[in-house]
Amino acid sequence: MKIDLTDEDPPPGPSSRLSAAFWLQYNVILLFGVIGFSLALASPLPAAIGAGAEFLWLLAALAFPAIWRWIEQHNRMADAAAEERSDRQRDLDTRYRARASTLRLATDRIREACRRNTGVSRSELRSIMNRLEAIRETFLRFAGIHQRLSRFLEGVQAAQVDADVARINEELSVEKDPMVKVGLRQALVLSRRRLLQRDQVSNTLRAIAVQMSTIEAASAYLESTAANARLGRDIESEIDALAAQISPADLLEVEVGNVLAAATVAPPSMRPVAG
Repeated sequence: MKIDLTDEDPPPGPSSRLSAAFWLQYNVILLFGVIGFSLALASPLPAAIGAGAEFLWLLAALAFPAIWRWIEQHNRMADAAAEERSDRQRDLDTRYRARASTLRLATDRIREACRRNTGVSRSELRSIMNRLEAIRETFLRFAGIHQRLSRFLEGVQAAQVDADVARINEELSVEKDPMVKVGLRQALVLSRRRLLQRDQVSNTLRAIAVQMSTIEAASAYLESTAANARLGRDIESEIDALAAQISPADLLEVEVGNVLAAATVAPPSMRPVAG
């Protein structure tokens, strides 16, 4: 467990440092362990020793900014690990999880750059991080939709559909029987509809891929400029401009759900007739 004692980043106020030190996972576990041990022995001695150690720990966290920085780094790593295990990210394929992790690292570096920028206030930093987390959540939802559409297209045999359309057209051109022609026209309607749905899904897939790449490129740009931004408001404006270019994930999920639902339903002319 390495703690860097160099003071290269100003810590927050004393109350924030004390709160972070007290609620550190290891400290809470040890503190309640000492209390339980004291109760088990029916002796105040373990509790008194624990209280003394707790006082020294909080005093050290208050006196040495490097300890607070280590606590914050530990909490960020724990948060990142929890996100890796989250349902939304766990359901993604490896390539999407890798991109999401890269975006998380970029967000962390933007946070560090903003913290070192004297033009960014603490309230502005919180606002910036809230905006970035919302955009990252949108990225994860886009990734889930993109994965869903990709799997759908993998199940569509495009060459077979094209061949079916060509074959049915050829059969229609030579068929003489009216009843057979009706069946061929119905089959042609279905095949053409499958082609249209395939193209629609492909276009939606490309549009989502563009938006995901836009988020990644904008995050890389923010990472390179956050340290030298004049004001925190400038960074917020850049993030707001990015958010304005992104489609709402809720609407996109509904639209994609409708497209995929329609792709699994045959046209009325091809449905079985009751009776």
